[in-house]
Amino acid sequence: MSRISKFIRLSALSLFIIICFSAISSAAVIGWVDYDFLFVAHPEYPIKNQEYQVKVAEYNEAYEAAIADVTDQEQLIELYNYYNSKLLEVEEQLRTYLVDSIKKFIALVAQEQNVDIVLSKSIVIYGGVDLTRLVVEAMYKSYGTSVPSYLNLP
Repeated sequence: MSRISKFIRLSALSLFIIICFSAISSAAVIGWVDYDFLFVAHPEYPIKNQEYQVKVAEYNEAYEAAIADVTDQEQLIELYNYYNSKLLEVEEQLRTYLVDSIKKFIALVAQEQNVDIVLSKSIVIYGGVDLTRLVVEAMYKSYGTSVPSYLNLP
């Protein structure tokens, strides 16, 4: 009985080793993107940035009007925190919109290029496939325009 048990253990170990080596030999294709560049290169970035600047001006004006007659330091701090939090909400909404859009284009390009994993350029030391240019081109293509010349594509 112990011979059969040893044989089963040895067989299981052999199978495990074979599976591990086959997984290593079929390594994933890794790509990377310059996420900061993609953010500012997004076709809607200028519009979203302008929307943000309008909100900044609106909230600054509302804040200035709200504090005009306030002398209590605590109330000033409350008003500042209130308007600052409103501004942070707008910033987060705009950022989320662009990031979600960029993620979709990264996934699309990665699939087209048979890339299994996409990392941010900031964590890649060596190797991988730069997908940044292809993602920018895909974004602009989806909007029916060509990539503007002022974008110095990597």
